[in-house]
Amino acid sequence: MKISLNGERRDLEGPVNLQELLTALRVPTGGGIAVLVNGEVARRAQWAETAIRAEDEIEIVRATVGG
Repeated sequence: MKISLNGERRDLEGPVNLQELLTALRVPTGGGIAVLVNGEVARRAQWAETAIRAEDEIEIVRATVGG
């Protein structure tokens, strides 16, 4: 299935939830990131229950410090 990840088209195999996707992408999930699925913030407590579907738009935003 095809999704958009941070504005780039990606192919995924089979059904996957948001937690599995982040793990596969090796995204550090300890803190400092926000994930949006189709423009809505995905709550961290619900990542394992958030199914990723074909054509979903996912944005991973990392917090940075500085000015």
